[in-house]
Amino acid sequence: MEVQEKQVEARDGKHYLLRAPRVQDARQLLDFLKAMAVETNFLLREPEEVETDVRQEELFVQSSIQSPDSAMIVAEWGGKLVGTCSLSPVGNRIRLKHRCCLAIALLKDHWGLGIGSAMMAELLELAWALGYEQVELEVNSRNLRAVKLYQKFGFVSYGRQYRAMKQKDGSYDDLVLMVKVL
Repeated sequence: MEVQEKQVEARDGKHYLLRAPRVQDARQLLDFLKAMAVETNFLLREPEEVETDVRQEELFVQSSIQSPDSAMIVAEWGGKLVGTCSLSPVGNRIRLKHRCCLAIALLKDHWGLGIGSAMMAELLELAWALGYEQVELEVNSRNLRAVKLYQKFGFVSYGRQYRAMKQKDGSYDDLVLMVKVL
């Protein structure tokens, strides 16, 4: 699904552009994924696991733009991609079509400015527009900032995956399962 561009003002007065990704963003999206993997261990990938090449990313972006049941938003500041968020269906079976999954990531330098909230608000509107009735996500139990953001938007915890992620140092993290009924 195509997303309309929207300017948002951050708490520090900077202006960010929320928009759909473009095929020509593929290199920047890969760089963003690598940067996120380095900045935080709350996400699923290690930096060396970002193995997609530019052509594969271009195809992914194109399919995202054309998808009737998915949506993706990027946050841009100063010509650089600093955040992404997306919706994707849980499945294509009739009994699952009312559910979608949400994912969001923002570079640390842009945390606490309201950009994550702006992306969430836009994505939840898109979920409603796409006909979803329920939005689901998984979040690292130690990522308290993200849990707080999701709760702010009405997500509630409905379970926990014990030791779902194993870090390189051998420690484990649980994943909190959250849901919002639209």
